[in-house]
Amino acid sequence: LEKVKSLDYLLVLTDIKMPGMSGVEMLKKIKEFNGIIQVVMMTGHSTMEYVIECLENGANDYLLKPFEDTKEIVDAVNDTVKKIRKWERALVRKK
Repeated sequence: LEKVKSLDYLLVLTDIKMPGMSGVEMLKKIKEFNGIIQVVMMTGHSTMEYVIECLENGANDYLLKPFEDTKEIVDAVNDTVKKIRKWERALVRKK
């Protein structure tokens, strides 16, 4: 979280179960700090409640571990980057 606040991130990948702070708490704090930052949640312990809570709090995507292959992560990152680029183009047009 400190790195997110001190550097210029547009995308964060985080696990839901972490020591010290849950991924959902981190998601909320990231969105409070900067709502533009996109967050992809990952977990090996999924419930429908987790999915709903993450999406309601602004998660861009929700991935289940273990991953069958890295393509799933790459696809989620690429989809998010496309969304960010679309927003950037829209902002440039408004100027």
